[in-house]
Amino acid sequence: IQWLETLAGFECKGIVLANEVIDAMPVHLFKIGAHGEILEGCVKQQDTDWVIEYRPPTTPELIDAVTKLQTSLD
Repeated sequence: IQWLETLAGFECKGIVLANEVIDAMPVHLFKIGAHGEILEGCVKQQDTDWVIEYRPPTTPELIDAVTKLQTSLD
C-alpha cells in the first residue's frame, strides 16, 4: 500500500483504491413497485425531515438500465 496526496507523476500497474469515492458518486435509487413498475427514489423535505419518495423515473436511461438488469437475472 502506498498513500498518495496526488496522482501526478504516479505510474501504476494495478488498482488505485480511493476511500469514499463510491459514496460521492451520483446514483439513482430505485425499487420495483407492487405491480412490477420501476420507481425512482427521490429525496424531499417533509416538515422538518428529509424522506425518500418513490415515483416514476425521470430519465429513460434508468428504465433501460433496470430492465437490462432484470433480464440478466432471469
